[in-house]
Amino acid sequence: MDKQCRKRTCGCMLIYDLFLTVFLILFSVVLVVRMLLKYGKLCRSHFHARLGFYSRKVMDRIGAAPADGRIWIHAVSLGEVRIALDMMKEIRRQDPSKSFIISVLTQTAWESAQEAMLTSAGPSDVLTFYPLDMAFSVRRAIKYLKPSAIVVVETEIWPNFIRSVSDSDIPFFLINARLSESSVRGYAHLGFLFRNVFKRISHVYAQSVMDADRFKRVGVPEDSISVSSSFKFCIPKHNWNKEDELRAWTGDGPMLLGGSIWPGEDLVLLKAYIRLKPVIPELKLVLVPRHSNTAPAIERHVRKFGLTCCRRSQDRQPKQGTSVYICDTSGELSSLYRLASAVFVGKTLCEHGGQNMIEPCALGKPVVVGPYTENFSQVMQDLLSEDALVQVPEADTSEMEDAVSNAISRFLTDPDFASAYGHRAEAAVEKRIGSLEACASDILERLA
Repeated sequence: MDKQCRKRTCGCMLIYDLFLTVFLILFSVVLVVRMLLKYGKLCRSHFHARLGFYSRKVMDRIGAAPADGRIWIHAVSLGEVRIALDMMKEIRRQDPSKSFIISVLTQTAWESAQEAMLTSAGPSDVLTFYPLDMAFSVRRAIKYLKPSAIVVVETEIWPNFIRSVSDSDIPFFLINARLSESSVRGYAHLGFLFRNVFKRISHVYAQSVMDADRFKRVGVPEDSISVSSSFKFCIPKHNWNKEDELRAWTGDGPMLLGGSIWPGEDLVLLKAYIRLKPVIPELKLVLVPRHSNTAPAIERHVRKFGLTCCRRSQDRQPKQGTSVYICDTSGELSSLYRLASAVFVGKTLCEHGGQNMIEPCALGKPVVVGPYTENFSQVMQDLLSEDALVQVPEADTSEMEDAVSNAISRFLTDPDFASAYGHRAEAAVEKRIGSLEACASDILERLA
């Protein structure tokens, strides 16, 4: 980077820092209240880590491993944690000398990562929260955690962090990376701030050719981008005890599962369930909200339909005759997918973007999604090209509700039809497995 460009970048970062400082001062009360209400005791007790201050336990673990082999992997939330941990295990399999820092941003991600790391972490591995993107907190984090490389799952672009990492000559990798067209437009409007930030990224492992092109357009050099399938193309691991526990909770019989649903989608599934119940009297409906704080609203909707329900967080032994089960706990969706007879994947009807439809497909389940799956555009192309799931077309609300209900009804009343979709879904996922291992190998080669 030439001297003039470096000065311009420093000026932009100064403006950015000043903006964040003013924002934090002006909205500190709002932010504190939000943190208290949304993130809970865990995030409050670890807020010092977001400022770059770490506990003695963390620093002891950091000191126990050689600095030249410490890789920092960041996962924003629950959906990316599994990929981060799988990447940690794969890099360690290929190079056992490596140690790891895993960072997250949300409480549910922390809880999931902490549970998984009980069995997969090494003695010098660390779980922490990602620092606020202020110059002082980012510099402290890098100074004390001493990573030799940064690996970020999907797309987290924080200007101060990337700049500080680059200035410290630490390689920065984006894995399983995706970028929407709206994000490209947003970065273009803030080109004065982000143009030079993207140039500092060491390498982007994009989910698709389309994503690769978008990263190129925002400023990542073409020779710093490669394309691989989504790392979410993998077979979920069995948790036999959890599956037995959940089967005891829901009971036997056919199950319609709404996974990671958003507000409004519960109503669509409830209507479909009421239509099917006379045809399949033993059918149960299990609703797994994307955010557990929406469970009370879902429960109210269930009762307005005159149905009996229970919430997983409050009732582990439902009364006989319960027909709707609300799983408002974390870490249980994968096991519920295994038990389901048919699956609807959320954030595809009432919210744009879509949740992960790969997991139920990998398990050979017949899957229905709505029309809004932008977050998984390449994945959907792959799955639809092999007729591996049903996507209802965009239409007015009542027509989409009917389309979802009809698809679910066909799956639950025609076993051969459902089985054919399940087999195609499982095969479509299996043929795309392996991109994570190749990415881990490439990262290690670049660090050698």
